[in-house]
Amino acid sequence: MGILIALSGVDGSGKTTLGKIIMNYLEKKYKERVRYVIMFNHFLLKYILKSQISKRKREEFLKHDFYHQKLLNRILFFLWPYCVFVDNLLFVLCAKYLSRDIYIFDRYIHDFFVSFYQKGYVGDIFKLLIRFFPKPNIHIYTICSAETAKKRTEHTHNLSITYFKECQRIYNKIISPYIIKINTEDRLEFIRKKLIKILKDKGL
Repeated sequence: MGILIALSGVDGSGKTTLGKIIMNYLEKKYKERVRYVIMFNHFLLKYILKSQISKRKREEFLKHDFYHQKLLNRILFFLWPYCVFVDNLLFVLCAKYLSRDIYIFDRYIHDFFVSFYQKGYVGDIFKLLIRFFPKPNIHIYTICSAETAKKRTEHTHNLSITYFKECQRIYNKIISPYIIKINTEDRLEFIRKKLIKILKDKGL
């Protein structure tokens, strides 16, 4: 069976930084067995997103708000989160049950839920679905203040402080108390030692 390590948290909370620390540590022991996963386009979406139809539909959708879309675009709008769910589910099942590698996910299904929910794409049905999603061997929730997250993402995003606070509020509702929480505003060396201890405690 494969080993799954998942990182969750709002944009700018430090998922990628922690992922690199974990990967550097594990690669020394397991070499080519370690795989870093940007979780979005695995099976179905990998090919759909490359198609010209997909690109054209995306351009169409971005030109108008939802209520001024064509009927087909509205249907695709509602289906998209569930396509993402199925695509991620297939990948995770294969990684967990058909592989012996170690997978580091810099996003997990919880992160997609927060993004979709915050934008009004999904509701309680999707929230219920993630409860039955395969659990990783290690799940880390990266936390920092909304102000810090905003500052870290200023060069790539133009998001308000309200956006970060709202995302954190949603995370706090869906993140299990059993998920490991790491404050990424701590000193980097302290975080690195904490991560290595977590990995060693899990036999890695």
